[in-house]
Amino acid sequence: MWQVFGVLGELVAHRTPIESLHVSLSRPFALRRPQIDAFVAQLKSSIAGHQFPVSFGRWDVLINDDRTRSFVALRIEQGRELVRSLISIVDSVLESFNLPIYHEVLSE
Repeated sequence: MWQVFGVLGELVAHRTPIESLHVSLSRPFALRRPQIDAFVAQLKSSIAGHQFPVSFGRWDVLINDDRTRSFVALRIEQGRELVRSLISIVDSVLESFNLPIYHEVLSE
């Protein structure tokens, strides 16, 4: 648990710009090299023009499915539905490549 607070401390101490953070729209996944261009093209086409201004609230400590890593997640307060719609779009692209979609149940 102290590692998590260390990570938060590093973010604050170094004034990490918000642009260096990210919003996850999928689980980690692997593609074969020949699939990459087609996947990127389909994804770009599917999300073209979508923007999602968000604001963040409290933070949580989460653990990956394999229980090998923990990380800090900021909860989205404003813009949650927009992000969910983007996740749905990304899920559709993932399914077309027979890849696992994001979490079935999104927590509040």
